[in-house]
Amino acid sequence: MKITYFSAKWCTPCNTFGPLLEEVLKDYPQIELEKQDMDSSAGQYVGHQYGIRSIPSMVVPNQPLVVGTMDEKALRAYFDKVTGE
Repeated sequence: MKITYFSAKWCTPCNTFGPLLEEVLKDYPQIELEKQDMDSSAGQYVGHQYGIRSIPSMVVPNQPLVVGTMDEKALRAYFDKVTGE
């Protein structure tokens, strides 16, 4: 499964959540992380395709758009749910 994470360097919540997301995903090898910087033209293009209007956001296949941050416990519970663990 591949998830797409949208953020920007100037975004304080992104700067907190991004490293947590990467750390938690070390325990979920079945999840591939694609990062998109919304300050780049490529990130804006992909963000437009997914309808991203707020960051941080995550696109997870067959799930509603995840907007905002969550703590480690909630993030692990979410990934357990979407991966069926």
